[in-house]
Amino acid sequence: MELFGSSGIRGVALRYLTPALVLDIAKAAGTVWDADRVAVARDTRTTGELFANAAA
Repeated sequence: MELFGSSGIRGVALRYLTPALVLDIAKAAGTVWDADRVAVARDTRTTGELFANAAA
């Protein structure tokens, strides 16, 4: 399954897109971005808070 597209990261929540994967992506982004802080945004889906916390 392709996770990265023109609209960001996509996947079936808790099947392909898991909190562990979100954490890995956040860590990888942190090694590439030259910033002291980043914003983590989410939508209102039931897994939004879970994934936002995993990325934070």
